[in-house]
Order: sequence, then C-alpha cells, then structure tokens
Amino acid sequence: MRAELGAVKHSVVNHAIKIVDLAMRVTGARSLSEKNPLQRYYRDVRAGLHNPPMDDATILLLADDAIQSRETL
Repeated sequence: MRAELGAVKHSVVNHAIKIVDLAMRVTGARSLSEKNPLQRYYRDVRAGLHNPPMDDATILLLADDAIQSRETL
C-alpha cells in the first residue's frame, strides 16, 4: 500500500502545483501580494514537494512493484 499512497501524494501535489501556478499567471504580479491568498497557496502547495515520500522514491517504488508483479506471472 505504500506505493499507492506515494502515487496519490505525487499526483495530488503535482496537480495542485500546476493549478496554483496557472492561477498566479492569470492573476499576475498581484498574486505575490501578502493580501492575496494565492501567495499562501503557492507556498503551502510547494511545501508538499519536501514532505516524504519524495517523487523519485515513489517512482522507484512503483517501478519495483511493477517489476515484481510481472515476475510472478
């Protein structure tokens, strides 16, 4: 189950980053204002990259699981 949870974290964090980045591009320089909640969302979403499991470890774990399941066939 560890690989699946890592995959969910990987997907959610990376999609959230894309969404917040797009919102900030649409909003422009005002998105960096302390009064604008987008700057907080940007910071909070980016923090997800630094919490385990890291993306590379998740991808390796998923690959190992795929190889192991293939070998059992």
